[in-house]
Amino acid sequence: MADNPRLILLTGENTRQDEGIVAGSNTLIPGNILNIDSAGLLINHAGAGLTAQPLRVCTEALNTLEGNGVETTYAAASRASWAAVGSGVVLHLSLDSGSADISTGDYLESDGDGTVRVRTADVDPNEDQLAGTIAQALEDVDNSGGNTISHIKCISL
Repeated sequence: MADNPRLILLTGENTRQDEGIVAGSNTLIPGNILNIDSAGLLINHAGAGLTAQPLRVCTEALNTLEGNGVETTYAAASRASWAAVGSGVVLHLSLDSGSADISTGDYLESDGDGTVRVRTADVDPNEDQLAGTIAQALEDVDNSGGNTISHIKCISL
């Protein structure tokens, strides 16, 4: 399990990195998936199972410049680094504490709070459900007994 990786973006060239200001009611953790609100501020992706395209991920770039690691959060009104991630990028995404067991090959979707979860099972998924699938797990992680957010290595779809 990638409890505390040193980097969020691992491999792949299909990214665009930027900075932004964290919205007042949010705390961002490197590895969280993001949206940009109507005021241009960064917020955690809030739609469980909903489309997260383009995939935007909070990164550790500014933390590293300031001597902090990937576990350091970005508080409300602070500057945060993020990347727009295309298909085929290997990265670490955040898993919420108490997340169900995830196996290599599982498809991941937004859990509605910036973290990811295993895609909700559906025998015949509709187009919206498939559009909400953002990554595929590249490792096994069981954070069900965890009391902190951890990370999972995956590939963006």
